[in-house]
Amino acid sequence: MGELNGEQNIKCPSCGGDRRERYGKTKAGLQKYRCLNQKCRRQFVAGSAHRIDPKVKEIVIGLLRQNIPPATIAKSVSGISLRRIRELRQELTVL
Repeated sequence: MGELNGEQNIKCPSCGGDRRERYGKTKAGLQKYRCLNQKCRRQFVAGSAHRIDPKVKEIVIGLLRQNIPPATIAKSVSGISLRRIRELRQELTVL
């Protein structure tokens, strides 16, 4: 792969894999990628470290454990998407 400007160091923020393909651009013109790990296939933008505030994550997990629906949590808690809340719920059911 003829990679430029440090692209060889880009890893999937979800699974940590380094196999990815260019997958278009954001509205802001940033390069998007898609993970090539068959179990992941996550889309991401390199360098965007959108991490959930640990306090918000703790609150959301507490609400999920009280069986509050993810859509209700997403409307009530800022700083986290409905998709991420659903992912957290899935992680809790696996544990």
